[in-house]
Order: sequence, then structure tokens, then C-alpha cells
Amino acid sequence: MKAGDLRLGAWLALLVLEGLALAVTFDSAALASLPHGWWTIALAPAGSIMPLAAAIGAALILVSWARPGSFNFPFRARSRAWLDVLVQVAVFAALFAVTAKLFALDDRRTGALSPERVGGLVAGWLALAAATAVTWLRIGMPLRTLGAVLRRRASLLLLAGALGAAAYAVGHLAQGLWLPLRRATFDVASLLLRGVVDDPIIDPDHLVIGTPRFTVEIAPECSGYEGVGLSWVFLGTALWLFRDRLRFPRAFLLLGVGTIVPWFANAGRLVALVLVGSYVSEDAAAGAFHSYAGAILFCAIALAIVALALRSPWLSVEPAAREPAGHAPDENPHERFTNPVAPYLVPFIALVAAGMLSRALSSTTHEPLALLRPLAGALALAVYARFHRRIAVWPSWFAVPAGLFVAGIWVVMEAIANPAAPTRAPTGLLGSGAAWMAIRGVAATSLVPVIEELAFRGFLARRLSSRDFERLSPRRMTLLGIVGAALAFGLLHRRPVAGTLAGLCYAVVYRHRGKLADAIVAHATTNAVLLVVAWALQWWDLWM
Repeated sequence: MKAGDLRLGAWLALLVLEGLALAVTFDSAALASLPHGWWTIALAPAGSIMPLAAAIGAALILVSWARPGSFNFPFRARSRAWLDVLVQVAVFAALFAVTAKLFALDDRRTGALSPERVGGLVAGWLALAAATAVTWLRIGMPLRTLGAVLRRRASLLLLAGALGAAAYAVGHLAQGLWLPLRRATFDVASLLLRGVVDDPIIDPDHLVIGTPRFTVEIAPECSGYEGVGLSWVFLGTALWLFRDRLRFPRAFLLLGVGTIVPWFANAGRLVALVLVGSYVSEDAAAGAFHSYAGAILFCAIALAIVALALRSPWLSVEPAAREPAGHAPDENPHERFTNPVAPYLVPFIALVAAGMLSRALSSTTHEPLALLRPLAGALALAVYARFHRRIAVWPSWFAVPAGLFVAGIWVVMEAIANPAAPTRAPTGLLGSGAAWMAIRGVAATSLVPVIEELAFRGFLARRLSSRDFERLSPRRMTLLGIVGAALAFGLLHRRPVAGTLAGLCYAVVYRHRGKLADAIVAHATTNAVLLVVAWALQWWDLWM
């Protein structure tokens, strides 16, 4: 990945993070407590800004994706760009502080404030919002070129804006069709909730689900039609934009997928809403999460459906874009993905991100979203299945003994580090029952070894050895690459020393024959042995 692409990605990520910080922290419903004035009209669309922005952003991605090169943004990289970043962050901090003050006003306080005082606060808030946008733009390009960019890309921006607005409008209007799906949505959400909490509240008479700490009623906006309507607009547009790359009439099946997947995802969103309200924050669940999570989720689902369709040989007439030239030893020399890093790191990033979300919504004895981690990892692997098939070779005979050797080292080091508690009962591990235990065991011996070896040995060890890691044979990995990747691997584990030694052993296995499958099998063997020993001796600290 080029340095310019990284800087562009960081610039866009800054905008997304700041938008999410405002959307998740503050609920636009609080603005209803303000007294009426000139600001009433100005602030009326505040609750629609985030969902509409998500829809327009997804539309811009879809349109520019269908026409490569149509939106080459003139991003600049200056030697003193850090100063612009500091100024922008300072302006955003001021906006955040004023937003907190504005949204904290209630009827009692605003009644004691003069309209001039409230109007001044709103005017300052709007001015800071504009200054935040201007300073963000200035990081990426000189403001004097903004007009030229808008003129050159006017048609693309107008098309994306119209498509995004149409998707948002259709999704919003579709809420009026909620009655037939309300009961079905309630039934599916209830079934999912029973699987992740021990004390669910299910009220079929009032269509309410939740826990003793937080409940949700299946209201019109929760029925699922909004997500289906928004997805149909995006997918219908994609069928036209990618008409030369999709197989028809098969491609029309995407509309069916765009109906079923968002509807089930909406039921999952309701369960997530209950979990956020029960275990994280009632205010966040009732406010920002409830208002904005759906729009972002449905836009992401629509784009993911298009991406998977374009990668599917059954639906697409054109393979994924590739570059010629170098190749990794485990790859076909005639095929190479445009982004060589993504197949190695995206599954690992998805697994870690899902784990962070799962733990954030967990208690000390219960992890209701434990299934999210293996699902996210499996989905990410499926996206790059065409790439990963190249490493699926028959492993060498020494892979399993190497894994047994690492497991022996791990058991010894755990016994030395914690000799007084070899039979300690698991805490939180079995809180959801034996089914979760089985799922975790399968993931630890199948998905996790593949994902972690791709990231640490397949990518990091070779990248630390050579900038052009794809051309580097594993047998030529340097000591820096092997040790550096092993240290990073060890830091992910509760026992860093044991994890580092394990990483060194897996690197030696990988280097011996140059096949990542050997390291994966050795890693899977280690995890399987540790799981069996932990279960047999009830020594759960060994495996947690």
C-alpha cells in the first residue's frame, strides 16, 4: 500500500471518527427541549444528518467503484501537515464541548435563558461545525482548489447525492409498511435474544424484548422495511452500474439477498440494542445507537453484497482485479490481488475488531456476543477465498510434531508461572453453556490458526524482512522478521513469553519448506492439545 493511500485513508478516517464521536455521544432528540426561535428550522434536520450522510457516502463509494478513475481526489501531502491536523483537532474539540453544552440544555434551564442566549449558543455551534469542516478539508487540499474539484466532479457528486438521498428516502418511507413484518421481526429477535442472555424478557402481547435492565418495543422503525428499502435502491443501482460485469438473469438474485440479509440483520441490531442498553449504557442505546446504527449497518450490508457478487465466479463475468509481476511462493504467479496486504491482514483485523466489540458488551461472567468473533473471521476469510485456496496444500510430516512440541512448552511454562491454581474453574468461559464452549473450541483449532498465521508469518515476518514481501521466499526471512513477528504474536497472549516462543517455532516450521500450511497445522495442533488438556484437567487458565 502506497504512503499516499495511507495518508488519504487516515484523512478520511479522521472525518468518520469525528462524525461517529458526535453521533454516538449525543442524541438529536435533546434539541426538542430548546425554545422556539430562528434555530428551530436550522436544527430540524439534525437527526437525519448521520443516516443521510451514511447513505450518500455509500452511494459515492458505489458510483466511483463502478467507474474506476472517475474520482481521483487531489489529496496533498505537506511536510507540515501535522500543524493542520492539530488545528483541526482543536477546532473539533471546541465543537464537541459546545455540543455537549447545547445538548445538555433541558426545559427548566432553557426556560431561564433568554432567546438571545440560546441563539448565540446555537450560532456558535453552527460556526464551529463549519470551521471543523473547513479545517478538515484544508488538511487534504488547498481550499482554493476546492471549487475546481467540485466543478470537475459535479456530475459524480450529484449522482451520488441523488442516489444516497433516494436510498434514505425510500428506507424512511418504507417504515409505513411495517405491519406485516412486525410480528416476524419480533419472533426472530426473541429467538436470537434467548441465545445470548440468561434472563430474557419476551412479551408477545406488546412485542417487547429485553432484559430486566433494558427493554425494546418493536416499533414501526424497527420492523426491518427501512433496511430492505435502502438496500433495494443500492442494489438496483449496482445492477445498472455493473451491468457489464454481472451475469444476468442470475444477478437479479441480489435483490432477494438484499431483502433477506438486511431483515435478519435488523433483528440482530435489535438484540445488539438490548445488549448495549443492558451492559453498556441505557442512554446510548435509547439515543444515538438506536438512531444511527441501522443506517450505517444497512449501507455496509448493501456494499458488502455488491463486493461479494463481483468476486463470485457464478455472478460475475470478470475476475477480481489483479496486477501482474511478483508473487508469493504460495501463490499462482499469474494471479495477484491489487492490494497484496488485504488477504493477509483483513481477516485478522476483523477477528480483533469483533473481539473488542464482544468484550465491550460482556460482563465478568457472560459474553453474549462470543459467536461474533468466529463469524467475523470466517466472513473475512470467505471474501478472499480465491487467494487463500493457494495456501491449501498437504502439510509436511513435521507440522504435527512441531505443534505438539509447542504445546508441551506452553504447559510447562504455565505450570511454572501458576503452580498453585492448576484446577481453577473457568470464569466467564462457560457462562453461556457448553454450546459456546464447543464453538470456541472449533474456532480455536480451525479459524484462529489460519487467520493468525496469515497475519504474523505470512505477512509480518516477511514484511519485516523485505519491503517487497510478496516476492520474498519464506526461506529467506531474516532474523529481524522472524523475531519481530514472534514478539508481536506473543504480546497478543496472556503469556507473552510462551506466545513468543510459539511464534518462533511456527516461523521455523514455515521457513523449512516455504509453505504456510505447515505453520497453520502446527498452530492448530498446539491449540487442540491445550484445549484437550484444559478440559481433561479442568485447568482452564491453560487455554483461556
